[in-house]
Parts: sequence; structure tokens; C-alpha cells
Amino acid sequence: VQITGVTISGLTGTATNLYDIVANSKVVSNWKFSGITVTASKTGSCSGQPSTIKCT
Repeated sequence: VQITGVTISGLTGTATNLYDIVANSKVVSNWKFSGITVTASKTGSCSGQPSTIKCT
């Protein structure tokens, strides 16, 4: 299964837990994120995201 063309824009809010993004880079492509401002008391990490996605 390929996961392509995902766009998330204008996501804002707060959360208790901010979950990790874990994806197989062989099956994901063309993901676009913009305007995201989410705060959480607990954060995780990213693994396998496309090279254009930076985990901070």
C-alpha cells in the first residue's frame, strides 16, 4: 500500500500526549505539512518520515 499526497494544513491546538509519526519511507511520498502549531506536555519522536519532513 502506498500512502501519497497527504496534506495537513492549519492544524492548531493542545494535547496531553503528542504521538510519534512512524512510517515506512518506501511507501510514503509527497506529504505536505504547513501551519501546524500543536503543544503537548509529552512529546515523542519521528521515524521513517519522508526527507522533506523535519521532526522537531
